[in-house]
Amino acid sequence: MAGKLKTRVNSSGYKQFWDKDEERWVFTHRRVAEKKIGREPVPGEEVHHINGDKEDNRSRNLVVLKDSIHDRVHHDDPDACFRCGRSGHWAENCYAKTDFEGDAIDEDDDWDDEDWDDEDEDWDDEDEDDDDY
Repeated sequence: MAGKLKTRVNSSGYKQFWDKDEERWVFTHRRVAEKKIGREPVPGEEVHHINGDKEDNRSRNLVVLKDSIHDRVHHDDPDACFRCGRSGHWAENCYAKTDFEGDAIDEDDDWDDEDWDDEDEDWDDEDEDDDDY
């Protein structure tokens, strides 16, 4: 019989769980994002909570961003596109070949925000409890 999963919220407000196999505390949002994209985020990437709620670790609320775009969204331009880092459009409508720093954008980088309602800045009610970690 499996034991209860040990969890905590760290001093920065992020949920973590104890991974028995790795014998260490793991950030829940990073593990969920890892499962979503099929790989671990690499150095130079950050996992971003789209709605700003550090405790909302549903896969549809997480996106893996290049460090510089993540910094731009949090500090310089909160309305920056998650895909290219420029203002004036949303990631779902982004056709840029390069990001705001001039680096090529991976064509396989499929950012999907179909559940996000731009008008209300809130999640659709459908599948409300999916991936609730």
